[in-house]
Amino acid sequence: MNENILRVMYTGEPLPQDKETLYYFNAKAIPSVDKEKMEGKNLLLLSAVTRIKLFVRPDGLKIPTSDAPSGLEFYHSDNQLKIKNPTPYYITIAQLKTGDIPLKDIMAPPGESITQSFPVGGKDSVTFRTINDYGALTPELTVSIK
Repeated sequence: MNENILRVMYTGEPLPQDKETLYYFNAKAIPSVDKEKMEGKNLLLLSAVTRIKLFVRPDGLKIPTSDAPSGLEFYHSDNQLKIKNPTPYYITIAQLKTGDIPLKDIMAPPGESITQSFPVGGKDSVTFRTINDYGALTPELTVSIK
């Protein structure tokens, strides 16, 4: 088994100090092969790509990360569900549903709004969980749609 160490360093312009910044790191693993031992043999090689989210969180953000999910605001208009994230954190929304109708999991950027289609028969509230800093699901929240 081979082991590699990778150091990631940011060298660009200064990042915002009032909200998180998100980067994606894509790593591709390609298995090594001894060509002489494999000569004349059938061979199937699979490579694996791993995508890792890298969040840069400045010191001194005003609210704790654990309070961020309860700050999300939901609006319904013209068969669209608008999700407003007034917090300085990226919030990954999982197991989103209205009544018994599941909706698409989605990530809300800090200080921005995102939309997704709202199903016919949707209720006046949504229930969801979020993914915390450790990759675990948070307790379920139910929020009224405005």
